[in-house]
Amino acid sequence: MNGCDDTATQEEALAAFGLAPEEPLESPPLDLWAEHGQAVRVFGAAFTQWVVGPGSVVGLNYGSVDVLRRAMGVADVDWPLVLAELQVLEQEALRIWREKR
Repeated sequence: MNGCDDTATQEEALAAFGLAPEEPLESPPLDLWAEHGQAVRVFGAAFTQWVVGPGSVVGLNYGSVDVLRRAMGVADVDWPLVLAELQVLEQEALRIWREKR
């Protein structure tokens, strides 16, 4: 979670969204294809950029995400693909959060 591998910090991050782990947290190995690395890094950096509506998380604040991606050096030419991958991560996170409610 956001590059963090200590379980106490992960549990605090989950609690910020009203979530708790179902099982004790471990640091499982992460299989990540290199071509998805930029999207995963931007997604992790955007951890505090979620828009919250009445009672639920709506999605990422794309204005803030654009500032992050520029600061992280994601080239304009790469951004359409990275954004598409980021949106997959966003939708999956939203789906998981909805299931937990």
